Amino acid sequence: MIDIAIAEQICNAIAITPKSLDAICEENPNFPHRATFKRWLHQSDEVRAMYARAKVSQCQLLAEQILTIADESQSDTYKDEDGVELVNHDVIDRAKVRIDARKWLCAKLAPRIFGDRVQQEHSGPDGGPLQFVTRSILDAKE
Repeated sequence: MIDIAIAEQICNAIAITPKSLDAICEENPNFPHRATFKRWLHQSDEVRAMYARAKVSQCQLLAEQILTIADESQSDTYKDEDGVELVNHDVIDRAKVRIDARKWLCAKLAPRIFGDRVQQEHSGPDGGPLQFVTRSILDAKE
C-alpha cells in the first residue's frame, strides 16, 4: 500500500538536497527501501507528479552548486616549498568533473529546462527553400 505522506516526505527531502534517492531512504529510518518507493512511482500518478517536481527542484539546487563550484578558486593554486605559486590541476580537474556530472544529471532529469536545445533546419541549395520533385516509376527506369 502506498503511503502518500511518506512519499511526500521523501520528495521534499529530494527537493532540498543533492543526495540520491538511495542515500535519502537509507539515512531516514522512517523511509522505505528505494525499491518500495520506485514501486510507488509505478503505481501512483500522484507520487510520480510529486517526484517529478522534486527532481526539478533538485536540479535547480544542482545548478546553483555549479556556480558555487565554478566560482571557488581558493584551492586552484598552491605554493611549493620554495614559495613558488603553482596551479593545482587536480583540484581544477575535479571541479570540472563535479560540474559536468551535475550538468549531465540535470539534462537527463529535466531536459526541457536544463537540456541542450537542438533545432534542425532544412533548406535547399544556398540556404534557399526546399524543392520537391515528383517522379514516377517510369522515370526511375530511364
